[in-house]
Amino acid sequence: MAGRSVHTREPLIGRRADGRLRLRIQARLITLDGTIRLVLADLSRWGARIEAPDAYRPPLSVGQDAVLAWDRFEAFGTAVWTDGNQSMGMRFEEALSREALLATRELEDQRLLSPEKQQLRDAARAFVQGRRRV
Repeated sequence: MAGRSVHTREPLIGRRADGRLRLRIQARLITLDGTIRLVLADLSRWGARIEAPDAYRPPLSVGQDAVLAWDRFEAFGTAVWTDGNQSMGMRFEEALSREALLATRELEDQRLLSPEKQQLRDAARAFVQGRRRV
């Protein structure tokens, strides 16, 4: 490692400093014009990617401010990019707490487990009704 100090922190190029949670959680974007229902697609301490599945354009233009709300959490931020269609990225004014990220991950875990729970219920119902043997 000639010429490189172990103690020097070099800027990250092409990589995020914080990890992102990949999600599919229902959320709301609250603007001065109203509230838009959308999907929170990923989340980090400093930002989020959101999708408006029923829209033909992003819910905000770059530079617009809004509040992103999901479950019991909310974050104020600014749209920093759009894909020209339904997705956009927000940068939050303040970093989310670790507790908010962990609780949001739990929400996603519960959402992912629900189809498995339904399969177990269906199997139990079939067993009780004599349509299935163990």
